[in-house]
Amino acid sequence: MVLVLGTFFLLSCGNGSSSPEEKAKIIKAYEDSLAMADKAKQDSIVNSDLKEKKIINIPKNETILNFKQLYPILKKNLLEIVCESYRIEEGINSLSAYSKESDSPLSTWSWDLNNQPLIIKDIDNDGLIDYTLEMTNGGGGCGGQIEQSERWTLFGSKPDRFKWTHTIPYRSESGKWEKN
Repeated sequence: MVLVLGTFFLLSCGNGSSSPEEKAKIIKAYEDSLAMADKAKQDSIVNSDLKEKKIINIPKNETILNFKQLYPILKKNLLEIVCESYRIEEGINSLSAYSKESDSPLSTWSWDLNNQPLIIKDIDNDGLIDYTLEMTNGGGGCGGQIEQSERWTLFGSKPDRFKWTHTIPYRSESGKWEKN
């Protein structure tokens, strides 16, 4: 790109004898080089983003969804486990349900995509992308006095719903798994 810019600069500052066609070609080459640089930048952003999302064994022709695209499905499925009428509050990294009757909390789901990124992988070996998210659930959907870590997965064979696959065991400060 530097070479093209330097060439553009030298030719455009030349003796003025360049024809309009030559100038148009130079400008086109300059614009093409900018487009290539933008594409390279986008490719590096996409690739770095993919590394952070723990993407594994994705078929070449599959479209990868991001969290923003998956969130409406996740929200719908999380709210299905709330056991009474509710109102919701949404945060950047959380969804909370409160009782309409007593205004008490029923459940708050929170996630940290920086430390526990969305895992994109064909986990059931059916050739379709699956999306797995780990989050905490405070309240259990019915206002319980618990907070637990949960794993929710959207299987590629059922792309309209996340399924609560299991509760994640407590991990101690040493990093070892402990029973609840």
